[in-house]
Amino acid sequence: MAQMEIKGAEHGKRTRKQLFVDLTPMVDLAFLLISFFMLTTVLQENKAIRLNMPETEGPDTKISMDRLITLIANDNNRVWYYYGDKPENGAYTDLTASGVRNVLYQFHDKVISEQNREPICLIKFTGKADYNSMVGLLDEMDITDYNIYAIQDLTESELAIQALK
Repeated sequence: MAQMEIKGAEHGKRTRKQLFVDLTPMVDLAFLLISFFMLTTVLQENKAIRLNMPETEGPDTKISMDRLITLIANDNNRVWYYYGDKPENGAYTDLTASGVRNVLYQFHDKVISEQNREPICLIKFTGKADYNSMVGLLDEMDITDYNIYAIQDLTESELAIQALK
């Protein structure tokens, strides 16, 4: 608290009042404000992938197999990809900008130029694929502007081909 100390008169001189201010409450208030703003400040905004779920009712939609590419994530960031519904004609690439991204860009450009429609990508994972592969493939969908894609389970024919490769 603030207090005033008054010293007695010395040898006929004028008395001088000295003021002493206790800054403890102000320091307490400053630390309360600092901790309040540190705890309530958002340092980075949350980012999430927009999830579009298909309608559960209605007729099945027929699609052209020329618009379809399937990516199957394996171990060591390897990706098996094939076009249409023929997994036996696939090839391996990796999760790099010169790998799966080039494949996706080339297929996207081919489908847009030939059919003037959006390409469709199916993403699948083997038991050896890790979480980073899934995140990497979903990032590639965003980077390469694929608007229609889905995560699915492997079919029997894909499992058989994966066992052979």
